[in-house]
Amino acid sequence: MHYTIAFAVLTPVWVTWAPFPAAAALLALAFGDGPGGALGRSFGRTRYRLPRGKEKSLEGSVVVAIGAGLGALVAAWLFAPASADLRVAAWLPLVIGVGASLAEALSPRGLDNIIVPSVVFAIAALMTSAGSSP
Repeated sequence: MHYTIAFAVLTPVWVTWAPFPAAAALLALAFGDGPGGALGRSFGRTRYRLPRGKEKSLEGSVVVAIGAGLGALVAAWLFAPASADLRVAAWLPLVIGVGASLAEALSPRGLDNIIVPSVVFAIAALMTSAGSSP
C-alpha cells in the first residue's frame, strides 16, 4: 500500500520540480527496496538490526544498495543534462546505493517506502545542486 502511495504522491510533485532526483528516488524504490526485501527474506542468512529499525539481512541490504545504484544510473542516463560532470556521475550510484540501504535499514516498519525515496531524492538533489550534474 505504501509503495503505491509513494509513487502516486511523489511522482507528480518531484517530477515537475526535479526530474533526475525524482527518477532516481522512484527507481531506487523499484530496483532496490522491492527486490532487496524479497531476496533478503528468501535467501538472507546474516541478520542484523540497527537502532529503531526492523530486523534485516545483510544480503537484502546489499541488493537494496546495488538496485538503488542501478536505478540512479538509469535515471542519470535518462535525465542527466549534456553538461553532466562525470566525476560526480561516477560517485552518484555508490552514494545513492549506500544511502538507500541505510535509510531502508533504519526505517521503522511500514515507512521504508516513503523514507527510502525521500532520502535518495535528497541525496540526488544535493549532489546535483552543488554545481554538478549526475
